[in-house]
Amino acid sequence: MSIALARPATDSTIGRMSAGEVSGNIYRNSELGFRYEFPAGWHVSDQPKTAEHQFGWKDDPSGKSAIERCSKTLLLVTKHNEGVRINGFDPMALVIAVDPGCFPPIPFPQSPGDQKAVVDVVMQVLNHLKTPEVAAKSTSRVHPFAYAGHVIVEFSQSLSVAIHESGARGLENILSSVAVTSTDRYWTIWIFVAGNDADLGTLKSSKIFFESQSSQGNQR
Repeated sequence: MSIALARPATDSTIGRMSAGEVSGNIYRNSELGFRYEFPAGWHVSDQPKTAEHQFGWKDDPSGKSAIERCSKTLLLVTKHNEGVRINGFDPMALVIAVDPGCFPPIPFPQSPGDQKAVVDVVMQVLNHLKTPEVAAKSTSRVHPFAYAGHVIVEFSQSLSVAIHESGARGLENILSSVAVTSTDRYWTIWIFVAGNDADLGTLKSSKIFFESQSSQGNQR
């Protein structure tokens, strides 16, 4: 009996992948074959620092550092400019490319009805997501669908996040929505996080275009 093993992180080429480009409120990555229209008036971080926003991707969930990374942050967008003091959580959209070869083989679903593959993808992503001190307030609501020749696995969840501001401690309720699809040899992941339904709705109604389509955007 043979056991399939994850490819070592040092074999991943994701670090050499194009970071893409931003024009106005459009992010485009020709290498991955998509563009993303984020909310107009929101602010792009020139050097995304996901740790500061407490959400991101853990290349190694065990905490060991990989010599070369298995993920690449492509875009970080927040509703407010960096440094602006707000009351509550600043809504954000984070786009990450991940090399699935860095963990044990998980076939990406070929159709929305491929339930086992859908569940495997959700569990793998949840295992690698980096979040602050957080407790799930609800189970993940999973919604796989087909769009523009791609299968997209979307799952949403309510969370309670520990906050530490001005010496005070407390919990803040936030909402999250994650969308995953296979683009070329990598997975592309959109992570939307907001403090209320209105802001999350704005993020979920933003559009994703794939090279194979002409004019129709993804309204989720």
